[in-house]
Amino acid sequence: MKENILTKYISFYKFWNNYADYVKGVMHVPAKNQQSHDQLSNRLFTHTIIYALPVAFLALIPTTIIALNQKNPFLALFGIGIVLAVTCTAFNPYWSMSLRKFTVSAALVVMAAVLIVARGTFSIGYIYLLACSVFYALHLSHKIAIRAVLANLIFCILFWFIIAFHLIKSGPLATTLTWDWLIQSINFLFINIVIVVMIRYTIDHLEHTMKAENDAHQQLKDELREKQLLNDYLQESESRYKTLFSLSPSAKLIFDSKNLRFLETNKVASEVYGYSESEFLTMKLTDIHLKGDLPGFLIKHSDSNNTNNVASPVRSRHLRKDGSMIDVALLGNDINFKGNLAHILVVNDITRQIKQVNAIEKQNAKLRDVAYIQSHLVRLPLTKIMALTELIVDEFTSHGDQELLKALAHSSVELDNMIRKIVYESADILAELDRQAGESY
Repeated sequence: MKENILTKYISFYKFWNNYADYVKGVMHVPAKNQQSHDQLSNRLFTHTIIYALPVAFLALIPTTIIALNQKNPFLALFGIGIVLAVTCTAFNPYWSMSLRKFTVSAALVVMAAVLIVARGTFSIGYIYLLACSVFYALHLSHKIAIRAVLANLIFCILFWFIIAFHLIKSGPLATTLTWDWLIQSINFLFINIVIVVMIRYTIDHLEHTMKAENDAHQQLKDELREKQLLNDYLQESESRYKTLFSLSPSAKLIFDSKNLRFLETNKVASEVYGYSESEFLTMKLTDIHLKGDLPGFLIKHSDSNNTNNVASPVRSRHLRKDGSMIDVALLGNDINFKGNLAHILVVNDITRQIKQVNAIEKQNAKLRDVAYIQSHLVRLPLTKIMALTELIVDEFTSHGDQELLKALAHSSVELDNMIRKIVYESADILAELDRQAGESY
C-alpha cells in the first residue's frame, strides 16, 4: 500500500511539474537570474496563476452545486464564466503581461460586485476586493496600488448610495441596513489601507535592496572586467617580454639578488657560455666567474647603477662550459621577477674586440719603432751628410763643378723633407689608431 501511495505521489508530482512548466512557457515567465522589479512581478503573477487556477476550478464545483440548489443558475454560470475568462486571459500569448494583470484584477472587482448584489452581504465581496488590492500592491506600481484603495473607497460609497436610496428594490441587498454597510466598509477600508501600505513598504524595500544588489553586481562585473583587461594586458606584456628576452641578439641572464642563483636565461646565453637553459637553472652567478673576481664585480656593478640612475657597462671575464675564458661587457639592473627581487644582466662577448685591440696595439708599437728609426736613426746620418755637403760646397765653390755641388745639396734637402713628412704622417696614424683602440674598449 505504501508503494502505491508513493507511486501516486510521484505521478502527481510529475503531472504538477509538467503543468507548471506549461503555464510558464505560455506566460513567458522570465528566468530566475533576471532581477528587475517588473520581471519579479511577472514571475510572481505567473506562480499566482499556477496555484490559483486549480484551486479556482476545485472551488467552482461546490459553488456551482450550492447555487443550483438555491435555484440561482445565473450565479453558477457567472462563476464558471469568470474562471474561464481568467484562464483564457492568463494563457493569451498575444496580450502583454500588464494587460493580463489588469484583466484579472477587473474580473475580481466584477466578481465582488456580483456577489454583493446576489448575496446581499459585504463579507464575500470584501474578500475579492481585498484580494484585488493585494494583487495591485504586489504586481503594479505604488501609484496604482493607492488608486486601487481609492477605487475600493468609491466602490463602498457607491453601494452605500444604492442601499441608502433603495435603488435596488428586490433581492438580499434591498434588506441590507445602511449602518451595517457603513461599519463593514470602514473596517474593510482600514484593513485594506494597512495591508496595502505594508505590502508596498515591503516591495519598496525589496526594490531598494534589489537596486543595491544590481549596482553591486554591476560594479563587481566592471571590476572583474577591469581585472580581466589588466590580466590580459599583463599577459600580453609578459608575452612581449618573453619574446624580446628570448629573441634578443645579446645574452641575457636573470639571477636572484639574494642567493645569486640563475632564474632564467635566453638562447644566446647558451650559445655564448655552452650551457643549456636547464643547466643554467642549477647554477649560480659564481659558477661563471673567476674566484675572487665576483665581489669586485658586484661592487662595480652596484656603483654603475647608482650613479645618476644611468647604468654603464662593466668589463669582466667569464668561464665557459669548456673551461675557456671570454671577455664580456655587462649591463644590468634590478627587476621584479615573479614577485621576487632579481637582477638582469645583458652580456656582450667582447673577446674578439679585445683581440683586435691587442693586435692594433702591437701594430702601433711597431709603427712607433719605425717612426723612432726614421726620426732618430735615419735623420742622424742624413744630418751629417747635409753638414758635409755644405762644407764641400763652401770648399769647392771657386774651382769645383758647380752643377754637381748644387745637385748634391738639393738632394740632401729633398731627402730631409721626405723624412720629415713620413714622421708627421706616422704620428697622425698613431693618434688615429690610439683613438680607435680606445673606442673598442
